[in-house]
Amino acid sequence: MRRARTAFIAFALVGTVVFTTTPAAARESGQISDPRLLSEIAAASAQRLEGGAEPTVTVELLTASAVPARQAVVAVGGQVTGEVPGWVVQASVPVSHVSELAAVPGVRYVQAPRRAGYITPPDRPTRLTSGPGLGTTGDEVGITNADEWQAAGYDGTDVKVGIIDFFDLDQWNTVDQIAENGPVPDAAHQFCQDSEVPPPSVFSYCNPGGTINSSNGDAHGVAVAEIVKDMAPGAELFIATAATVSDLQAAIDWFAANDVTIITRSLGAAYDGPGDGTGPLDAVVDYAVGKGITWFNSAGNTGQDSYMVRSVPTNLGANGYVDFDSGPGVDTWLRIDGPDILLDGIRWANDWYLPAAQRTDYLIEFWEPTLGLGDYSNFDDDHYNPTANVDAQHLDLDHNIGGVQWTLDVNQLGGASPLEAEDVYYYPSNFLGPFLGISFIRIKRNAATLVGTTPDKMEVALASNFGLLELGYSDSLGSAARPVVDSKSVGLVAVGAVDPPAGTLIAGYSSQGPTTDGRIKPDVSAPSRFDSVAYGEPFAGTSAASPVAAGMAAVLQSAGLAAPGGPTAALVKHFVTD
Repeated sequence: MRRARTAFIAFALVGTVVFTTTPAAARESGQISDPRLLSEIAAASAQRLEGGAEPTVTVELLTASAVPARQAVVAVGGQVTGEVPGWVVQASVPVSHVSELAAVPGVRYVQAPRRAGYITPPDRPTRLTSGPGLGTTGDEVGITNADEWQAAGYDGTDVKVGIIDFFDLDQWNTVDQIAENGPVPDAAHQFCQDSEVPPPSVFSYCNPGGTINSSNGDAHGVAVAEIVKDMAPGAELFIATAATVSDLQAAIDWFAANDVTIITRSLGAAYDGPGDGTGPLDAVVDYAVGKGITWFNSAGNTGQDSYMVRSVPTNLGANGYVDFDSGPGVDTWLRIDGPDILLDGIRWANDWYLPAAQRTDYLIEFWEPTLGLGDYSNFDDDHYNPTANVDAQHLDLDHNIGGVQWTLDVNQLGGASPLEAEDVYYYPSNFLGPFLGISFIRIKRNAATLVGTTPDKMEVALASNFGLLELGYSDSLGSAARPVVDSKSVGLVAVGAVDPPAGTLIAGYSSQGPTTDGRIKPDVSAPSRFDSVAYGEPFAGTSAASPVAAGMAAVLQSAGLAAPGGPTAALVKHFVTD
């Protein structure tokens, strides 16, 4: 038998969105400064004025000391609803008692729950062009030589594979003989937990009883399942949808209880750590691998037009703006094109492990071209610096509530991480430019904070296909240093995309390393952009590549060549072409 051959790269599809806003009182309180939580507290407090029982809000307590955090939640009349040990305690708490939790010793920060993952619609605007050589349905099997393994009797039989994604099970294909999904997973093969919007709400990802609500799902997870079954038709599939990081931890327990040994997750996530393999989502990966699971994850589609890094000099004055032009010019207005924008965050990770009092604090402003302005010709220049309040106006982040919130300012001095605008979604009110919308970001150093002795490494990250950075300003190196992908675990395999699928080149959109601590990412790459029955068109990106690698792992496990966890990951990394 010939050795299985693959060629690998990095890319990940992304997509569920949340936006945040910050009232000016956030910095004055010195306690709760998370924009989204402040918004939810305000909405719940307004609801309480209408009478009835006191409303609750769901919060995450970032803490390494779970016991006192749990005790504090119970003491204020709340209920613990989940946990990532050593990182997060999730709870439902009466709205009037949330601020008390921020004062609990050992609680570093209190925030609204962050989404555990999101997918990217496949039809978003992009500057990239599709390459030649699109694959047909099932082509990944022949390209990776999985067909030879299947012919020899190794097809994933007796191997259980878990898929973490969003699913419209009404689109599950049980008829087509070319790309057979297998039977629709029954209740015993489904897990769904949504702590943000629990059932029976029609907006929940889940049905009562913990099965998946297809009306809030997507074809994305079904397309991923097709690929796993193409590669390993004998594998038994278990599918899960999880809203928050604590929900994801619970999903891992469910996978482990069902003897799942391989997981594939083709989702992105906002920053929750410094990019060195630490953070709540990375802790969930460690937990899964500790239970004997090999985890495959799409490496990200942010290698072009979605990520940039700039050095902020130590002489930036109080209330000074970050210069995005790395050349001799000065450009303090970062243009973003697109009708709707999703930020993975703005991060200066070099401050991550400093005491709170020593962190630089930045404020993020959002602008757009002035409505009613007769001449938009200046905006044809990507590097145009508009004049504030003349040809640029504040951008209302909070369309759904009606308040004109145009700044984000989390209090780093009060314990928040050196991170702003993570998981922030907004849409400009104009349709200017070739991508039907222009907006601007400005980053200002708050006057009350000191600048460190070394320059800040300022990273700006968009979710792929949700906005395009100013032309010529994007960077590729470092774009893969995001949660899960940056994991240090020996059982995590970050998967890039070879596009076209039978080619030998990494796709330009594929996210690249290194991580902030200098490690190579992604770990391997796999074919992408071949026909999908679920989509009715080619499925591209690292979202398609990750299940190819996971299916390969199922084949290898069915051949008895590797134990689950780290050994399977090591074998997959061995069976590749450099």
